[in-house]
Amino acid sequence: MNRFATFVLPMIFCSTVYGSVIDVHSHYIGDEYVSYLSEHNLSMSEGFPLPSWQAEDTIKFMQDADITTSVLTLAPIHPYVDRSSRTFIRKLNENMAALKNRSGGKFLFCATLPLTNVEDAIKEAVYALDVLKADGISLGSNIAGQYLGDSELEPLMQVLNERSAVVIVHPHKPYGLADSLFRTTPLAMFEYPADTTRAVVNLIMHNTPVRYSRVRMVIPHAGSFLALTIPRMKAVYPVVKARNLVPDIDIDANVSRLYFDIAGVQSAEVIKSMLSFAHPSKILYGSDFPYFREDVLLDTLNNLKKQMAEDRDLKPYVEAIFSENARQLFSH
Repeated sequence: MNRFATFVLPMIFCSTVYGSVIDVHSHYIGDEYVSYLSEHNLSMSEGFPLPSWQAEDTIKFMQDADITTSVLTLAPIHPYVDRSSRTFIRKLNENMAALKNRSGGKFLFCATLPLTNVEDAIKEAVYALDVLKADGISLGSNIAGQYLGDSELEPLMQVLNERSAVVIVHPHKPYGLADSLFRTTPLAMFEYPADTTRAVVNLIMHNTPVRYSRVRMVIPHAGSFLALTIPRMKAVYPVVKARNLVPDIDIDANVSRLYFDIAGVQSAEVIKSMLSFAHPSKILYGSDFPYFREDVLLDTLNNLKKQMAEDRDLKPYVEAIFSENARQLFSH
């Protein structure tokens, strides 16, 4: 932990380790979205049903958990069928913006884009960020096999970089795998963390975080398998580089540009493992509401705070992880 010794936390906003929280991983599942998915036979495309949701449900959870702000992103099922989906996605973003505007500061939102069409996605990103004043952009780990880091997304990354955009990443169903893999093992158990890891590796190997250093990208679920994958990448990289199989890449420099949320984390030990690759100023609280029941999320949140407050190594970072890091990220 010595390399973090100089990290100083500005604890201006909260006075105790049980202070208020900012949630960067909360989902929007509006009625118009549910209806659209049903009309296009997409409701079960991720292998499990959407949870019921109303904005009031999130507000109640926020009140019970002492969450001051929740950052809303669309649920994982991507509502892109073809180019005609542009109109619906525009309306969806406008609805989320309206919800934010009438929430009295409770909600921020990250806009959805009509990928895989990159030209349309750029137009929507510009409209969402410049006109709707979206607080960021939501991107999937992949959309129909188009992975973060792929060359066709370069023009979009340039636009997001120009605007210093926050990008919230969420895993999607991996493309091209046999459906039999998903019948007995729901995506959330393995394929979601696997696809998140796959996308981050692709970003690193294309040097994307370094080249687009003004984009602030949030990787979900504690970085998924990165605690195991990054050491392996570092071990293998010199071997494949000596054979000119990979470009010049600084793995640590790329990883250091990324943020990570702790949605799904059940113990402080996982956060300790994250510190092997993530600076504590880049770790953020996320709930994944409403995919987990409120009582489960409340127990997890309280237990995590308690465990961290009682851990000598983690105690200095409680306020940073649960509120201050997100406050700084979304105040720029």
